Amino acid sequence: MTLRGGTGFLAGLLLMTPSLFAAADAMPEPLQKQNLAELVRLVEVFLQAKASASSRPVQVTVFPPDDRLELASCAAPEVFLPQGGHLQGRVTVGVRCKAPVSWTLYVQANVGVMMEYLVTALPLAAGHVIGYNDLTTVTAEQSPVTAYYVTDPSQLVGRTLAMTMAAGTPFRLNALRKNDVVKQGQTVRVMSARQGFRISTSGVAQSGGVEGDTVSVKLKSGKIVAGTAHEGGTVELSQ
Repeated sequence: MTLRGGTGFLAGLLLMTPSLFAAADAMPEPLQKQNLAELVRLVEVFLQAKASASSRPVQVTVFPPDDRLELASCAAPEVFLPQGGHLQGRVTVGVRCKAPVSWTLYVQANVGVMMEYLVTALPLAAGHVIGYNDLTTVTAEQSPVTAYYVTDPSQLVGRTLAMTMAAGTPFRLNALRKNDVVKQGQTVRVMSARQGFRISTSGVAQSGGVEGDTVSVKLKSGKIVAGTAHEGGTVELSQ
């Protein structure tokens, strides 16, 4: 069997072939996807650099974007802090691309400023006088709550607990008894106001107390009186 016009068909096919190749060349290339892990790394480096001015250690945690997100690959992603942004706690950081495709991505992160504070090394009872062996340190992220925790041992050692504390409990100043302004056996100044006159004498405190407590004092005459304890070892006699 002979095909007629075969020569013309082949010639037409040859003429069409260049246009077919040209059409294939004109097809868009497949989208090169941006590596999201690389963007996370850039954001972490950016935040670490910004936080390096802090006098305390900083812990940066970047939350990866949804891995289903598809962005065109960017030759030079630019990380920036949005207007009004902050650099502590939960933060938002932007990443933008200008070429070959323009896009902007916002990434969530947490910048924790770390601090050391003092906690009880073992259970302590109310009335216990604190020593160095009762203290240990914990490192945690700074927050409005930790601002009330004691960080300096000198504020605690020698002080008396006003409450029972379990092991690992952070120290606060309100957990301490106020310092006695009058101590038992201390020589105190006894003040008394009568008929517009103030009389002062000395005596020996028979009991101790904080500001405002009632304490007893033995006068030189041997008489024991009661009065209100004040700063400076002064006792104001009750009227």
